[in-house]
Parts: sequence; C-alpha cells; structure tokens
Amino acid sequence: MILPEINQKMPIYRDCTLVEVMVVSFICIISLMLLLVPTTIILFGYGWIGAVLALVLWVPVSKFFLARLQKLKFGKPYGYYQHILLKSLSNSPLASWLPISFVQRLGKWSVRRQK
Repeated sequence: MILPEINQKMPIYRDCTLVEVMVVSFICIISLMLLLVPTTIILFGYGWIGAVLALVLWVPVSKFFLARLQKLKFGKPYGYYQHILLKSLSNSPLASWLPISFVQRLGKWSVRRQK
C-alpha cells in the first residue's frame, strides 16, 4: 500500500514548502530593496544604507509573512492555494503567454454510466 502523502511536498518551515519559502523570501527582499534604497537615496544621498536595512529586515519580514501564510493554509488540503492561483491564472489574459498544463473541467460532470 502506497501512502498518498508520499507524493506531497514536505513542509520545511511553518507548514510551508521550500518553494513557498523561497517565493516569499524573494518577494520580501525585492520589495524591501525597492522601498528602502530610493528612500535612503532621497533622505541621505546614499543607497547602500537602504540596501543594508533591507538585508537586516529581510529575515523578520519573511518570517512575518510566512506566519500569515501558515494561518491561511491551516485546515486546507495540500496544494489548495496553488490550485486557486493556477485557476485564476488560466482565466486571466496571461493564459495565452503562460499555458497551464493541468486538466480543467469544462461543462457538467456526470457520474452516470453511458450505455
């Protein structure tokens, strides 16, 4: 008997998978850099101050958003939000540039037998 959990991605931090942790961390560092570097250039004339602040704040801000993601995912089945994201992407105008390789339901489903 093969367990269904074998094919699931393993959570590594706060019930988030490695890909989710990397995506949240990447979004946090980019947004902190885009926010703090221009601000410190305007205030002090040096952008490296904002870069250092962004690197220092990167870990606590990522941990904060990973905790929020953990609360969002609580009680939902594996891959629920990934499925919702892929479904919304397939219905968006980006679907022509980003083909979704998953089968989606079209029309009504029936459990009756066909003769």
